[in-house]
Amino acid sequence: MTAANINVRTDGELKARAQGVLNRLGMDMSTAINIYLVQIVEKGGIPMDLTVKKQRPPQLGGWEGKIWMSDDFDAPMEEFRDYVNEFTSRYPRYSVVCGRRRQIVARGETGSLR
Repeated sequence: MTAANINVRTDGELKARAQGVLNRLGMDMSTAINIYLVQIVEKGGIPMDLTVKKQRPPQLGGWEGKIWMSDDFDAPMEEFRDYVNEFTSRYPRYSVVCGRRRQIVARGETGSLR
């Protein structure tokens, strides 16, 4: 058997963490890599399952009670109207203009809400 060198680029933190684990196992990096290469040859491929984590559809149970449909379709608009009335009474120099673009108007100057 002739010795061959392998140069591998990897993240420094990952290397340090792996060396810590290998030290606890009483093994150096070279021995671990040789074990890995032997296993590739023995198994005829990567010696572990390589999988992509399945994406699960979102579970809506966590939103139970947080999303609701108003019995009265106009209720959200009434809540918004209450909000606008409270806003304009608290900040009398502003008025809210609703249309295609929501805007706050202050002394004739307009600024879009985004």
